[in-house]
Amino acid sequence: RYIMEVINISQKENSIPIILPLPYEVAPAKIEKLIKDKIIPRVKAEIENVIEEKTIYLGIDQLADSSINYKFLVGAKRDTQWQVERETKKICVEELNKAKISVPYPQLEVHKHEK
Repeated sequence: RYIMEVINISQKENSIPIILPLPYEVAPAKIEKLIKDKIIPRVKAEIENVIEEKTIYLGIDQLADSSINYKFLVGAKRDTQWQVERETKKICVEELNKAKISVPYPQLEVHKHEK
């Protein structure tokens, strides 16, 4: 076997998947509205190197044990994907805090039995 071609994929634009695990208690319509009307517009307006036409909401990605996972893509110019991802996640946290929506996390309940 011979290697005929080597392609450096970092030379292309990137689509960054962002997954937001959010509580079952919040209506999906409310979450989708927040993502479409608040988060994505801020990402497009405030983050340098975002490719607007590649930044789209995809929908519910997974029904997990303690959350519904919502997914959207953020397009980023080459060599900027890590910074764009960090800034996008910061915007997500800010918008979720404004909407008073918390991100679920695993919790352990311990019961102490006394004799």
